[in-house]
Amino acid sequence: MLSIAQLFSPKLTVEDRSPIHLFGSLAVLPPKLEFWVQLMVLVSMQMMISALFAVVVYKFVVSRSETEPASYLVGFGFVIPLALYVPFYLLQALDLQSRTLAMALICLPILVTLRCMEAMFRFVPPAAGKSLKNYVIYYSSMMETQFDEKQEPVKATTEDVVRRIFEVGGLFVVLSVLFSITSPYDFAPFATRFDAHSIDHGLLDLFHPFHLANNFIAAVLVSVSLSFSTLGASLLFNVSTGIMTRRVVENPMFASKTPSEFWGRKWNNLVHSLLKKGIYKPVRQLTSSSKAAIFSAFVVSGLLHEYVWAILFYVHEHQVDAALGKCRDCFYPIYGKQMVFFGLNGVTIALESMIGGWCLFQWMKRSLPGFLITVLVLMTALPYGHLFTGDWIIGDYFSHFMLGFPVLVRLELE
Repeated sequence: MLSIAQLFSPKLTVEDRSPIHLFGSLAVLPPKLEFWVQLMVLVSMQMMISALFAVVVYKFVVSRSETEPASYLVGFGFVIPLALYVPFYLLQALDLQSRTLAMALICLPILVTLRCMEAMFRFVPPAAGKSLKNYVIYYSSMMETQFDEKQEPVKATTEDVVRRIFEVGGLFVVLSVLFSITSPYDFAPFATRFDAHSIDHGLLDLFHPFHLANNFIAAVLVSVSLSFSTLGASLLFNVSTGIMTRRVVENPMFASKTPSEFWGRKWNNLVHSLLKKGIYKPVRQLTSSSKAAIFSAFVVSGLLHEYVWAILFYVHEHQVDAALGKCRDCFYPIYGKQMVFFGLNGVTIALESMIGGWCLFQWMKRSLPGFLITVLVLMTALPYGHLFTGDWIIGDYFSHFMLGFPVLVRLELE
């Protein structure tokens, strides 16, 4: 029987696939099966661990008639610290070195933390808090479970599963095409003065067409990757439990009409929903200020993404060169960029709430073509989008993710 150590022995960080010749100089690199096996095991492990956290939170927080000091002790003193520690333990114990597999571990700590927060501040959805069974399902899905009017989980029909299979399959093809086109250029096709992860850009550099084009391509890669990953995890849950989950990403790069729609209803509905219940509503309840609540939600989002970066680029002892005292080939990011990125977007959302009703913006909404409005929305974030996407490129996230997909390449003919 294959042991855990053997299962995770392939490190999946090197492009060592043998190309399959098609015709002329064109060939295809076949996807690595080991990538998908390891990914499915990690997702399944998180589902089971999350279910255990759900039992603790339900027993000591949710089921109490009101929040007691002991509930905060359980939440802030045990559940949240342990959930935040789990990914680092798994990275070390399993010797994970793939940036993509490291990213797969972020679901558990973020969802458990924010769901514990919403429980402590009494904003758990009624259907989820109805029973221990519902609460365990709510946690273990890793996405957002659908509940019906009777506050019971919605069953995933055969049609639902088939539709989701086609959605995941379509995104699989799209990512294969995107990787085939962009990987020869290291995912940034246009030459600019500064690398994607740099913080040295001047004002003119931020608005240079090539810089904007690279940021747009990287944002599309991130968006499609997020959509594929969340739908794939949902499909695994739908098939294994027979319960339906909601979509997380709703085509933000091509269908957003306002910045608040981009971040609130298109980009990542799951985290938006949890930030709303775990941060926005408690802060608004305490301060009676929507602007303070919005700002707090974006600050916490920035902090969470700094934490994501800590997982994504975590260097454990198996990677450290004893002579150097550090990892020879690892990427070490500059922290703080996510706080800046999400802080700037928080300011944009606040400005929208303040001046979005002005005649000029209402006229633009009525008169301009939809695609042009979407371009203007994207321009509120694209100039500094490299603060978010640049590290994914230089830190090899896309290079490691690409190993799971068929990629077209051109061979050098002798």
